[in-house]
Amino acid sequence: MAEKKRLDTLKKLVEYAKSFMFGATNEQVYLVMMDSTLRVIDTKLITVGHIDEVHPIIRRALEFVVLKRASAIALTHNHPNGGVEASTVDVEFTALLQRELEVIGVRFVEHVIVD
Repeated sequence: MAEKKRLDTLKKLVEYAKSFMFGATNEQVYLVMMDSTLRVIDTKLITVGHIDEVHPIIRRALEFVVLKRASAIALTHNHPNGGVEASTVDVEFTALLQRELEVIGVRFVEHVIVD
């Protein structure tokens, strides 16, 4: 069995995100689920396009987290037109997800935006 990638630094997380978002022409949001040592369990695409319907996306993310028994997660998404600054919606979405994860005892590691 291949060893799972450990994302224990921001640099590793950014490189990991870029590895599967390279060349994407539309905005994509991925959920990276990890164990307690920050080794990747699974990565799921949770939405394509703008984060405009926050609650269904949060619910989908939480379902994946519980199903995979993740201890920690990171969000990754791209801005295909360039720039890595978080929008107001990005910040609000992240805060809401962090609160929900706290309730179920899952560590929120980071929200990484790549171009």
